[in-house]
Amino acid sequence: MRTTGRETAARSLDTKHLVIGRSEVRAAAAAVRSGDVSGNAAVVTSYERQLAGYFGTRRAVACSSGTAAVHLALLALGIGAGDEVIVPATAPAMTALPILAVRARSTFQPPAGGSPRCSPPTPATASSSPK
Repeated sequence: MRTTGRETAARSLDTKHLVIGRSEVRAAAAAVRSGDVSGNAAVVTSYERQLAGYFGTRRAVACSSGTAAVHLALLALGIGAGDEVIVPATAPAMTALPILAVRARSTFQPPAGGSPRCSPPTPATASSSPK
């Protein structure tokens, strides 16, 4: 497993219970009215700074999708040809696309204990199975 050497306690962001009030609606409307919601827009830069502050990191990057976020994470970690990325067997198929885009190999890991629909862990994935 590769590490950054700077592991910190994870802080989660609740995306299931968002509070969207008048100020959030006004901010979204202002961004749309400005016509500038590209990756270089001031509102995106502000969002990235606030997100980095929330998580206590130096930087944060806003992405257009989870697939784009996984792709950027793989690139940032230097994952590429010859690397293997373990993916939960229950993950959406799109999860494997950024892995293929960086020329790495995805290995789908069955749930702990396997299931009738999943084959037993392979030698490559057995070491990552929960004990």
